This record gives sequence, C-alpha cells and structure tokens, in this order.
Amino acid sequence: MIGSQEAKLTADMKFVETDNPSKEVMKLKADKIGGKQMNQQFAWEYGRIAAAYEVTGKKLGKEIKQATK
Repeated sequence: MIGSQEAKLTADMKFVETDNPSKEVMKLKADKIGGKQMNQQFAWEYGRIAAAYEVTGKKLGKEIKQATK
C-alpha cells in the first residue's frame, strides 16, 4: 500500500565559503532520515517525502546552531 511506510532520505551536505569554494566549512551526512506524513497539505507519497526533507532541515538547523555558538 502506498504511504504505509515512512520515507527514508539519505543526504550528504557540504558547505563551502562563498568567496573560496575550495574551502570546506562544514560537512554533514544524514542517513535514512525518516519522514511520516505530518503535513496534511501534501497527499500520498509526496507528504512522506516532504516530511523527510522537513526533518532533515530541522536537524541541519540544530547542527548549524551548535556550530555557530
């Protein structure tokens, strides 16, 4: 059945300086981030995929906040 499992997102993120793209500032790896459909504005599989990106964005925000303390 479509939508019965949470989406799983794996991402490698690399952040570089704007003026010097060869200088890596931060590197993060997100492995199998799960996303259940929490946002009712999205339907079917799109909601699960959107939720996985939403969870990844929240985790990224926490990492950036910690790194800039």
